[in-house]
Amino acid sequence: MKKWIVVCMAVFLMLVAGACQKSVAAQVAEQLELGQQYLLEQEYEQAVVAFQKAIELETNTKEAYYGLGQSYEGLAGISGEDQKEEQTAYFAQAEEAYLQVLQMDALDSDACTRLIAVYENTGELEKLAALGSYYHGETADAELLRRIEEAGTCLGVVQQIAELCEAGNVEEVFTLLQSGDYQKLKELSSRLQSPVFLVRNGVGIGLYRVNTERYGVNQFVYYGGFADSLRQGHGLWFGYDNGNNYYASGEWSGDLPNGEQEVREWGSLLDETNFTRVIEQGVVVNGLWNGPARWIYEEKDGTAYDYPVSFTNGKWNILNVYQHEGRTVYSVHESMDIENPDEIVGILGFLDNDSDRSEEILETLPEDIGTVSTEEENTGEDAQESWEYTLDELTQMVVDYRERHGLYRTQYVRVDHEDGEMVTFQCYDVITDEETGDSHTATSDWYTISRYTAAGYDLNFDDVDLTE
Repeated sequence: MKKWIVVCMAVFLMLVAGACQKSVAAQVAEQLELGQQYLLEQEYEQAVVAFQKAIELETNTKEAYYGLGQSYEGLAGISGEDQKEEQTAYFAQAEEAYLQVLQMDALDSDACTRLIAVYENTGELEKLAALGSYYHGETADAELLRRIEEAGTCLGVVQQIAELCEAGNVEEVFTLLQSGDYQKLKELSSRLQSPVFLVRNGVGIGLYRVNTERYGVNQFVYYGGFADSLRQGHGLWFGYDNGNNYYASGEWSGDLPNGEQEVREWGSLLDETNFTRVIEQGVVVNGLWNGPARWIYEEKDGTAYDYPVSFTNGKWNILNVYQHEGRTVYSVHESMDIENPDEIVGILGFLDNDSDRSEEILETLPEDIGTVSTEEENTGEDAQESWEYTLDELTQMVVDYRERHGLYRTQYVRVDHEDGEMVTFQCYDVITDEETGDSHTATSDWYTISRYTAAGYDLNFDDVDLTE
């Protein structure tokens, strides 16, 4: 009798265990179905909860991890660029979920496809290139493997650019920009949502789309400092198209060229004008030249012409206007003329009114104060009688203003140029190299001030009142 009871109890326990197992499987299936429904309705937060419950019930549920990755991708998509940190966190959670799928099944092409999409959204080229260590096998999808291999090739190009920039081999960078592998990088970067690669200790590389009259729709390369994915600090800016080379070296802030810049341009565009190279040196604000600059033209025979010129908000400061062979010519130096006084001049990709960002940049600048016409210049003496301040008085007021506000006291303050009632002052030092004896100027600030009110703006276009 006892033996019979033991047998019955064993059978009962087996039935109970089987019922519990079916119950777990049924619950998992229910949560998977619920999660899929939430995905269809784009209720991504509820979908996350459903798929996580399925994983809690059965940790090796591949479908639950895949659905969880889709849910986090959906949340990243609706968070938008204005919630960058949140979006980045969601993409990282999606990545983790898809990698769990591949750890369970290294041939899951759906998870691999979604991971490629995640890395293209985040611009994580290194992770995309390393995806082959997770997705592999004899029956792996050939197209997916090709895309992973392509990412590896592109990563190699990025690393080469970094090495050449670090070594100062600018000419070799332009040789690389003409290679077939770089064309692959351009094609890949056009699909990436983030243009920035390989940031190490605040220094990295990015490819940026520009649309300029001279170089067409193109992608320029930036190598230099970054802060929160924005270009910041010293940077190099490369552009190449059909034999034309453009290179800028200088300071950046707020993702724009700001500060001292030197630009060098050479190639077939200059061949048409019989010059081998144009060198531009000066200060830019939001990508546009401001204050004094040097325009240096080098001819094919080695002869160089150095023209000191100046700008206001990216526009040439005109010294004289005259007629020549039936057309109006504008002089910006005693030996240098231009034909279009309204041309916006600055770092390529941030000027010419045809950059993707030119309208945005120009909106940040104060309204143009215009150039003085010949008639206005002829009546300048009459206007001076009503001006409140002389140039000497304003120069001293600039010095006193900087001292009152605890600003660095420069060696010199001088009048750079006059434009009607507005006068632009340069505050600068002369720095001499003790070893070579060479000297250069180091500008601390510019002030554009009204002779009537002694008010105006500084280098950053912040309001300034010299009487305060």
